[in-house]
Amino acid sequence: MFKKIVACLLFCSQIVLAQKTDIYTNDKTKYDIAVDLYNQSNYLLSKKTFEKILTEHTNWNSRIHIDSKYYIALCAIKRFDNQAEKLLTDFITDYPTYHRRNEIINTLANLLFQKGKHKEALIWYEQINQEMLSEEKLQEYYFSTGYANFSLKNYESAKNYFSQIDKNSEYKEKSSYYYAYISLEENQHTIALKRLSEIKKDEKLLKTAIKLKLRIYFQLERYEDAKKEGIKFLNVLNDKKDQKDIQETYQILGNSFYSLKEYDKAIEYLSLYKKKSLQDFYYLGYSYYQKEDYKNAIESFNKIVAPKSKLSQITYYQLGLCYIKDNKKKEALNVFKTVYEMDYDKSIQKEANLYYVKLSYEIGNPHQSIELVINSYLSKYPNDPETNQLIKFLITYYLDSNDYDEALKVLEKFKENSYSMKIAYQKIILNKAKQLLLENKYQEAEKHLNESMENMFDAKTRLISTFWLGEAQYQQKKVKESIQSWNSFKAMNNNEKSYENDLVDYNLGYSFFTIQNYENAMVHFKKFIENNKISEYINDAMTRLADSYFALKKYDSAIIWYKKIEEKTNLDIDYASYRKTICYGLIGQQKKYISALELFLATYKKSKYLNDATYDLANAYLEENNYTKALFYFEKIIADSKNSKYLIKAMLKKGLVYFNKDQYDKALETYKDIVRKYPEHSESKSAIKNAKKIYMAQGNIQTYIDWINKLSFSEETDEELEKSTYLSANNQFLKGNIDKAIDGLTLYLNRFPKGEYESEVIFKLGESLHKKGDKNKAIEFYNRIISNSKNDYTEQSLVRLAEHYIEKNDDDSLLNVLVQLERDGESKKNINYAQLVLMRIYLKKQEFNNSVEYAKKVQGQSKLDSNTKAEATILIGRHFMDSKEYDLAKQEYEKLYKMTNIKEEYLAEILYHKSYFLHLESNYEDSNDIIFQIASKYSGYKHLGAKALLIMAKNYYALKDIYQATYTCESILKNSKFEDLVKEAKNLLKEIKLSQNNNQEKENKIEQNEEL
Repeated sequence: MFKKIVACLLFCSQIVLAQKTDIYTNDKTKYDIAVDLYNQSNYLLSKKTFEKILTEHTNWNSRIHIDSKYYIALCAIKRFDNQAEKLLTDFITDYPTYHRRNEIINTLANLLFQKGKHKEALIWYEQINQEMLSEEKLQEYYFSTGYANFSLKNYESAKNYFSQIDKNSEYKEKSSYYYAYISLEENQHTIALKRLSEIKKDEKLLKTAIKLKLRIYFQLERYEDAKKEGIKFLNVLNDKKDQKDIQETYQILGNSFYSLKEYDKAIEYLSLYKKKSLQDFYYLGYSYYQKEDYKNAIESFNKIVAPKSKLSQITYYQLGLCYIKDNKKKEALNVFKTVYEMDYDKSIQKEANLYYVKLSYEIGNPHQSIELVINSYLSKYPNDPETNQLIKFLITYYLDSNDYDEALKVLEKFKENSYSMKIAYQKIILNKAKQLLLENKYQEAEKHLNESMENMFDAKTRLISTFWLGEAQYQQKKVKESIQSWNSFKAMNNNEKSYENDLVDYNLGYSFFTIQNYENAMVHFKKFIENNKISEYINDAMTRLADSYFALKKYDSAIIWYKKIEEKTNLDIDYASYRKTICYGLIGQQKKYISALELFLATYKKSKYLNDATYDLANAYLEENNYTKALFYFEKIIADSKNSKYLIKAMLKKGLVYFNKDQYDKALETYKDIVRKYPEHSESKSAIKNAKKIYMAQGNIQTYIDWINKLSFSEETDEELEKSTYLSANNQFLKGNIDKAIDGLTLYLNRFPKGEYESEVIFKLGESLHKKGDKNKAIEFYNRIISNSKNDYTEQSLVRLAEHYIEKNDDDSLLNVLVQLERDGESKKNINYAQLVLMRIYLKKQEFNNSVEYAKKVQGQSKLDSNTKAEATILIGRHFMDSKEYDLAKQEYEKLYKMTNIKEEYLAEILYHKSYFLHLESNYEDSNDIIFQIASKYSGYKHLGAKALLIMAKNYYALKDIYQATYTCESILKNSKFEDLVKEAKNLLKEIKLSQNNNQEKENKIEQNEEL
C-alpha cells in the first residue's frame, strides 16, 4: 500500500514537471526527449539524457538545470538506485526556495518510510507544511508519521498522530489497531478494547481485533465476556487455515468455563485443545473430578509430571482423592507421600500426610515402615485430634509384627498407670544404666537412659538420666550427641546443687575440645573455672582453656591464660611458660620468641622442657638462617645433655638440613660421621638406625646391608638382617605402600628363600599384588601357599582363590579350591560356605546329582536348624530362577510353606517370588497386592523390598499407569543403596520416559497431520 502511495506521488510530480515552461521552444529538444523517455519508463536512458543536459546547461539556477536534476532523482527512485535518497536530499538542500519544496520533502519522507528508515523519515515529515497537503495526503501523513513513531516506540507521539485521523479515512482502522496495541503495551486495557471495537470493515484486522479482545477479557478475568468473544471468534475462523488461533481459543474457553465452574463446557473445550499446559491438565482433571468422572480425572492429573511446585502439590492431592474415590488405594499412597513432602500449602500438606499414614496402616507401605510413618506424623503434629487413633495403629502394628517389646514401650508411654509405678520404673532404668556404664556397656546403658528420659514423671530422674546419657554417648565417641545431651541437661537444670551440675561444664568443655570445637570448649571451661566447684579439675580446665586458644591460633589470649597458670605456684608453670614462648613464635614475633626462649633457659634450668626449649631455640636461629647460633645451641645440647633425647637429634640436625634439601647423600654422610665419632656409645646404634630409616624410606635396603656389613662393631647378625628386611617390607605393607611392599617382600624371598617369615611373606606378597590389581600374579603366590603343607595362611589363601575364581567365572578351578577348603578348612563358616557354593556351582553346571549331594551335606550339618535347611532349599530355588526355570523354582519355594520356625526373611522371600510369578503370569494387580503384604509385614528387609518395588514399577508400567511406575522407580533411586537395583530402576525409568516421548511424538505427528 505504502509503495503504491509513493509511486502515485512520484507520478503526479512527474506529470507536472513534464510540462515545458515558457522558456522552452516548440522544437523537440533534448529535454523533451528525456521527458518522453521517462514517461516511457526508460529510466536509464532518460537519466543519461538529463545528465547530458546538465553538462550543456551549467547554470545551477537555470530552470532547465534544476528540472533536469529533479528528473535524475526521480529516475533513481524508479530504478531503486541507492543514490535516490541522496539525490533528493541534495536537491532539497541546494534549492531551498523551490516552488514544489513541500511536495519534494513529502516524496523523500515517503521514500524513507517505504524503505523502513522511520527515524530518518520522521526528520523530513517534521519539515512538511501540513496546511499545504490535500486532505487525502494529510490523512496519509498522519498515519505514516504515527506508524514511524510507533515503530520507534515513541508511543505518545504515535497516539497523537493516530488520534488525528478522520473516522472516514482509509487509515482509520489501521490506526485504531496500532493505537490498541500501544494501549496494551501500557496496560490500558479499557482503551485498547475501545480502539479494537472501532475495527469493523477490514476483515483481516477484524479477526485480529477479536482475538486481541478475547485475550484481554481473559487476562482481565472477565470470563463471561471472554466466553462470548471466544465463541464469536470461532465462528469467523477457518478450520484449515486458522488452526493455531482455534487451538488458542479452545484453551481460553476451557479455562474461562473452568473459572465459571461450568465444568461440562470446560471439559468440552479443554479436550479439544491439543497442546495442554500443566495448568490446563489440572483444570481438565479437576473438571472431571467435579463431574465424578474419576478415571478421566486420573488420566488428566497423571499427565502433570512436573517439578515440585504449588501446582504439582494441589494436583497430586486431587489425584490422590481420585484414586481413593476409584478404590485405588495403593496408587493413592504414593501420591499422598509426594504431596506431603511439599510445603507450599501447609493445610494440604497435613491432610496428605494423614491420608498417607492411614493408607500405610490399612494396606501396608512398600517404601517406609509404618512405625516410621506414624511416628513421623506424631512428631510433626503432636496435638492432632487423630493422635490417639494413630497410637492404636502403632501398637497394633507392633503386635502384628510380633515385636512385643516395642509394643510394650508404646503402652508404657501412652497408657495410664499409677504415678508412683511410673516413677519407680524410671528410676530403675536410670540405676541400671549407671551400672552398665561402670561395666563399660555403653550401648546398652544409652538405650536404658533414653527410655528413662522418655518417662516424664519424675523431673529429677529424667534430668540425671540426661547427664549420664551424655556420658554413655561420649564413651562411645558419639561426641556430638553427648554435647546435645549435656546441653539438654543444662537447659532443664534449675541450678540445684549436684555432682552432675558441678561437672557438666567441664564435660562439655572436654567434648568440644575433643571434636576440635575450641570456641565452645573455651566457653564451658571458663564457666567451670568461674564456679570452681570441683578443685581437682580446675588446673586441667585452665590448661585446656589455654590450649583451646592455642589451637584456634588466638595466641594472644593463649598467652594471657598461660601467664595466669604461671602465677599459680601449685601448677606445672614451666609447661605454661614453655607453651607461651611457642605462641610468640607462632604469631610471628620471632625476636620475642627467641628472647623468651633464652629467658626460659635462664629461668627454668631444671625444667624437663629445658632441652625442648634449647632445641627450639636452635631451630629458631636455623629458621632465621643464623647458622652460627643454631650450631651453637645444637652443640650446647651435645655438650650439656649427654643423656638427652635431643643429643642425637642435635647431632643429626646438620644431616636433617641436608635431608630437608633432598640431599640424601650428604645427610647419610653426616650420620656415618656420628657412627665414626661414637663407635662405643649407644648413640652410635641410634645413628645406625636413623641412617637405616633413610635407606628404608628410600626402599634402598640393599645399600644399607652393604654399608652395615663393613662396620666391624655392628652387632647385627644374619637373623637380624632377615628380620630387618622383613620389618622393612612389612612396614611398607602395613602403611599401604604397595609398590615398596612388593619390592621389599620380593627381596626377602630372594635373599631368604627358606626364611622364618616365608609363609607370611608369600601370603602378603599375594595380598599386595591383589590390592594392586595384579590378581593373576597374586594367584601364583596363593597357590604356593596351598601347595605347601598346611599352615596358618592356607585357609585364607583358599578363600582368596575362591573369590578370584568366582570373579573370573572359572568354575572348574573354583570347584577344586572349594573341595580343598571343605577338606582342609578349620572354620565351620568357611566349610559351610564351601558346601553352599559348591551346591550353587553344581546347579549352575547342571550336575544335579552333585548339587543334591551338597544340598544334603548342608542339610546334614550338625545342629542344623530349619533356617539352614530353608537356605539350601532357597538356593536351589534361586538356581532355577537364574536359569529361568520358573515352574521348578516355584515348586521349590512352595516347599518352604511346609517348614516351621523359619526366618522372616525367608517368609518375605517366599512372598517376593510369589509376586514375581504373578508378574510373569501378567496378574499385575494381584502381584502388587502381594508386594503390599511384604511392605506391611516385612518392611525391614531393604534389599528384598527394593526388588519387590522394581516388580511393582514393572507392574504399573504394564498397566500403563505412568505416574505410579515413574514414582516407584524414583523411590528406588532415592532410597535404595543397592547398586544393581538402582541401575535396573534407572534403565526402566529411561525406558518409560522414552516410551512417553515416542507417544508424544506420535501425538504431535497426528496433530500436524490434522492441521495440514
